Amino acid sequence: MGNSWAKAIEKIEGVLFFAFFLLSFLVFWQFGPEWQPVGLDPGMQVYIGQEMLRGHPPYLAVIFPKTPLTAMISGLAILLGDPFAIPDIISVRWAFLVIGALGVGLTFLLCRDISPQIAPRLAAAFTLLSISLWGFLSAASPEP
Repeated sequence: MGNSWAKAIEKIEGVLFFAFFLLSFLVFWQFGPEWQPVGLDPGMQVYIGQEMLRGHPPYLAVIFPKTPLTAMISGLAILLGDPFAIPDIISVRWAFLVIGALGVGLTFLLCRDISPQIAPRLAAAFTLLSISLWGFLSAASPEP
C-alpha cells in the first residue's frame, strides 16, 4: 500500500508544484509590488541592472558592496519588460515575485530528498509560504 501511495504522489508532483507556485504568487501579490516605495538598496540593485544593460560592468562603472547576481536578474527583467513598455521597477519586482513563488514550489519538490512522504513536504512548502518577510521581499524589492 505504501508503494502505491508513493507512486500516486509522483504522478501529481508537477501539479502540486504548479499549485504551490500559483498560490504563492497570489499570496505574495497581496504585498503590492505595484505601489511599494523603493528603498535605497533595492533602488541601487535596479540601477546597477540598468547600467549593466548599457554595457557598464559592475565594480568598474558602479561600485556596490554586494554580489552582482541580483543586479543581473534585475537587468534581465528590465530587458524582458522593455518590449511591453513595463516600467523598470515593476519588471524587476515581477521577476523577484516569480522567483519567490518558485522558491515555495521548489521547496516542495526538493523536500522529497528529505522525506518521500507527502506530509513533511507539504509542511515545508506551507511553512515557507507563511513567512511574511519572504513574501514581502519577493514582491517589494530586489534583494541579494
